[in-house]
Amino acid sequence: MMQVQALVKAAVIESWFQIRRFRGSRADSINDSQNLSTHSGAHFYTVDHPNQPKESKPEWIRSGGWWLNHIMTTSLNGLNILSTDKVQSMEGITWLTLGGFQNSLASTEIKVRPKKFKMHAKEKALSIV
Repeated sequence: MMQVQALVKAAVIESWFQIRRFRGSRADSINDSQNLSTHSGAHFYTVDHPNQPKESKPEWIRSGGWWLNHIMTTSLNGLNILSTDKVQSMEGITWLTLGGFQNSLASTEIKVRPKKFKMHAKEKALSIV
């Protein structure tokens, strides 16, 4: 079990994030240059594996891993601090257009697909809604 976890961790640490154009009611939150698309091409960041050149290392420390570029606009792996006195901090689950750092989201869900994923016609019809 430990070996599998180490392999998964190594794969995530070395991974990078790619965003493509999205459509839908929240597409502006993804496509806007001040949001998720800002991090397209970035490597996965954790406190112990920053994956950034020393001169561009952020001054702030994050609680959860995320794909970070030169600025931080989203962090869906932050702490659930919604009901604490730290709600207005960068440690929470943040998304710039959904309250920024003034509000921590209660929860998020991240779904990952293989690079060669093909959506069936029935699923495509449902996802366009």
